[in-house]
Amino acid sequence: MTNALVIKIATCYGLIRFLRNLLPGFIMPDFNFSEDRHLIQWPQTLWHNSLRCFCTGLIWMGVLLTGDQDPLAALMMPFMTVVFYALLGLPILLLLGVLAKVIRPVILIQMLYALFWVGIGDPLVFLLQKVVPRWVPVERPPFLSLHPIIWVLNPK
Repeated sequence: MTNALVIKIATCYGLIRFLRNLLPGFIMPDFNFSEDRHLIQWPQTLWHNSLRCFCTGLIWMGVLLTGDQDPLAALMMPFMTVVFYALLGLPILLLLGVLAKVIRPVILIQMLYALFWVGIGDPLVFLLQKVVPRWVPVERPPFLSLHPIIWVLNPK
């Protein structure tokens, strides 16, 4: 049983390495907050991550409008996604990130959770950057990223 678990974990890390090579930006390069925090552009970071949440809300709004849900609730979804991500989603994702340093398989839970909070909105941010580049503060936003926060940095 233990060997099967080790093989599954190794397979998951192999998948992560594969995705890192396949989709640049899917898994960001190493970022050390204590060393790199002076490079962070805080307003642009806040805007970019709010934009990711808003675009995720647009996707969920489309899903809700196809069902029997109240249309007003569906129309509020982009705005509510931003608020609930800041109040609930981000703290849980950061906690999962801390747990993943101790219990490695938790990183898969964090990645799946991040997919539903911000990841599914990344393709819209990617397309928005192509259509209206001044709205997106990142020069080349990733098509899909499972990181809870994308830090916008000053060039070194």
